[in-house]
Formats: sequence, structure tokens, C-alpha cells
Amino acid sequence: MRLKSLVMVMTFTVCLYSSVAVNAQTPIPACPGAPAPRLVVGSDAQIAPGSPSNLRNQPGKSGTILNQLFAGDFVLVVGGPVCADGYLWWNIDRFGQLKGWVAEGGGSDYYLLPTTSQITRFERPAGADKIDVGWNNVLLSYNGVFGDKLNARTVFDRKLSDANPFVDEPEHAYFQFGNVDPAQPYLTPELSIYKVADLQTRNENTPAVVADLTKLLQGKADPTKVARIPVFPFVNAGQIFHVKNALIKTANGSGVRFVSMYAQALVPVTNENISYYFQGITSDGKYYLSLRVPIKTSALEGNDKLFPDMNDPNIQGSFEAYMQQSRQKIESAPPRSFSPALDAVDAFITGITVK
Repeated sequence: MRLKSLVMVMTFTVCLYSSVAVNAQTPIPACPGAPAPRLVVGSDAQIAPGSPSNLRNQPGKSGTILNQLFAGDFVLVVGGPVCADGYLWWNIDRFGQLKGWVAEGGGSDYYLLPTTSQITRFERPAGADKIDVGWNNVLLSYNGVFGDKLNARTVFDRKLSDANPFVDEPEHAYFQFGNVDPAQPYLTPELSIYKVADLQTRNENTPAVVADLTKLLQGKADPTKVARIPVFPFVNAGQIFHVKNALIKTANGSGVRFVSMYAQALVPVTNENISYYFQGITSDGKYYLSLRVPIKTSALEGNDKLFPDMNDPNIQGSFEAYMQQSRQKIESAPPRSFSPALDAVDAFITGITVK
């Protein structure tokens, strides 16, 4: 791998319980004068058309105005709500740069709009080996590899704009697993399921994702030899490498599994920077499955200390040698040296059905 390219892109299973939905969410305080709440902690929201919304340092009209948010701006809801002065206030974060409290609405008007449906929550009962989850057209035989909890929702269509410069996704089913940190949702295993027809017409780049993945699944390309494996949603960085490549069948489809690292600069290969990916298509060609799981392996312990000195006059050769050694460490690591274990994640994938 050339340095220049790195800089340019970046037995018997007992099921004790089946399909238990737990819809408990963040307690919503009674708030006379405020419209019915529609937001969800851990999901994005969007500023409604009209006047800007004030971002305050605390809930309530007495809070100091820190900044303003404008129509179309997307924010991450990380806390709340709190009732104050006849408004429900939510704690939001915009790209890690703007943080504070915004009112959801007043009277019958909404200033913050949801970008997803309400969340349906599931939980594997204590002592159960798995839980069979049915949600809309998706069936999961979940083995608890990421923890006992999972949730499901529909993510609404989201197009690129000045207010949304990073995410361009059609409406899709979305699952999160384990205990979700609302402030750091990217640390949570997530499964997204899209309609292939939507990806075929989304933008100039998405049809190639479907076509390239189809070639891999049909044996027309070798995942161990291609420069990159297609991933959707797109990552705003370069796919530095992909290892542990394997073809895996779902209950009604197939896909490719791999461990990868994305980066926008020259950085060490560490457990904080790698993830497990699965990209698949159902056998009827109608649905695209995308699973991303933050993952760790004991094989990378201390690997950051081996990162070459950027002042080394032979930095290109040193860096390429470091990357090769790092890839070999991951490639040769046994499945159970990973957390979560690769074979356990693979087993979860085999139980996914999309109708």
C-alpha cells in the first residue's frame, strides 16, 4: 500500500423467550403548554423551517443564549427532556462543536423535528440463549453477542445539504445493540437495512456499491484481492485495509464479512480504530444489509508504540512495513481473541431474515 494513497482517501440452542418488545423510554415529564414530545435520546433531530432556535446553556428561557441553530440543521439528542417555562428542553450536540439546550416546541408548533420513528426496545431474558425478534419485515435470531438489549426504529430519508454535509441515506430500518451511550452512538454495534432499489437511484455513487458487492457474492471478484470492499453508508475517510475476509450466508441471503480500519490521516492501527463489517444482499436482490461493530483484539495490544516516527527520512517505507505487520497481526489472530468473538458475530448474521 502506497503512502500517497493513504493520504488521498481515507449443539442445541434453547430459546426460552421469543420476540419481547420493551417500549420503556426516557421518562417524559408533564409539561403544560408544550406540544407532545416526539424526540428520542440517542437519535438525531432537525431544526424546523422558520425562525432560528436559540441554543442555551441550561433548560429554560433564563438560560444564556450560546448560539443559534437554523432551519435544516441536524443535531444529536443526548439528554432530556426537562420542562421549564412551558417548554420541553432537550440537550443536543451538533458535530461536537455546539452543545446546549433547545426547546422542542411551543403551543402546537414544533421547533425540533424527529428524524426517526419512535424506538421499539427488546431485551433477551435472563438465562435465554437467544431471542427471536420480529420487527416490520425483519426477523433476527439474536444470540446476545453484543449484550442483552437491542432497539429498532425507522430512519427517515436524509439528503445532503449545507445543513447536512455528511449523511445521504434513504429511509431504512435501523437496529442498535447493547447499552447505547447517546453521546457516542458510533461506539454501538448497528445494523442498517436498505431497499436495493433506493440505493440504485440514490446518487451517482450508490449503484456501484451494489454492483461491486454483487460481484463479490457471485464469485466474480475475490474479496482478498480487491483494493477495497464496498460499504454503505459511506464513511468519510479512506478504507486503509480489510482483513479476515469471509463470505457468510444469512437466513435468506449472503454477504462478505471483514475487519477494517478507516482514517483520514496516518494513524496507528489500534483497537480504537478497527471495526467488524458485514455487507450483504438478500437472495431476492431486494435488500442491502450493513452491519458495523466496534471490535478489539489482543493481537493489537501495544501496537501504537510501534508506530514509526513521522520525522523518519524513510517514513514511507517504515509506515508501509508497520501497516503490513499490523494487518498480519489481525489476520493471524484467532476468532476468540476478538471482543466480541468473530465466530459469535458470524453466528448472529446467519440468523438474519429480511422479507
